[in-house]
Amino acid sequence: MPTPREIQKYYSDPIEVIWLHCLQQLGWHLSRSSEVFASWDGKMTLTIGQTSDLDPDDSLAQLILHELCHALIEGKRAWAKVDWGLDNIDEQHLVNELACHRLQAALADQVELRSFFAVTTDWRPYYEQIPSLWNTPQNTEQVLQWSEAFERNIDEAKDLDSQAIILAEKGLLLLQTEHYFCQALNQALQQSASIAQILKPCVEMNSLWS
Repeated sequence: MPTPREIQKYYSDPIEVIWLHCLQQLGWHLSRSSEVFASWDGKMTLTIGQTSDLDPDDSLAQLILHELCHALIEGKRAWAKVDWGLDNIDEQHLVNELACHRLQAALADQVELRSFFAVTTDWRPYYEQIPSLWNTPQNTEQVLQWSEAFERNIDEAKDLDSQAIILAEKGLLLLQTEHYFCQALNQALQQSASIAQILKPCVEMNSLWS
């Protein structure tokens, strides 16, 4: 029998390598656990569910980007709080979640990857109705696509949307002033776009890369 070979290297998904490097540039770390979907420890560690826990259209890249958007929406003081200080119970936290979607769309738009970086949680209907110009208020028809699921009437939903735009703009401004954060995030987005451009002619229509 041949002597078992010694494995010296391992394969890594390129898009995951890119976004793990982005976290490392921020001085943050990634942990994987089946106990959470996504959670920030208030220090330096972001924990995301195991691959087996995620949906087929989830990607580590999108989940990391989403959490970075939360960090920007909540502001620097929230970086020292567990889960950015969010509990998804307070009404204001719903506004903050929608603002996170707005910012995520704005950043993805810079590299024409809004669909690839689309959120995959129950809040997805809101993300899908964000206008092509990311900070444009949704019209009544667009609001109707998600307001009922969120148990809000039209006026309440439009108010949430308006507040979300304001917060998202503040989050983008924070990114622009935190140069190291901006550089790391923009690099990851550009590198993701490069991979997308290479893969697009090769994938089927049901691929996130299509």
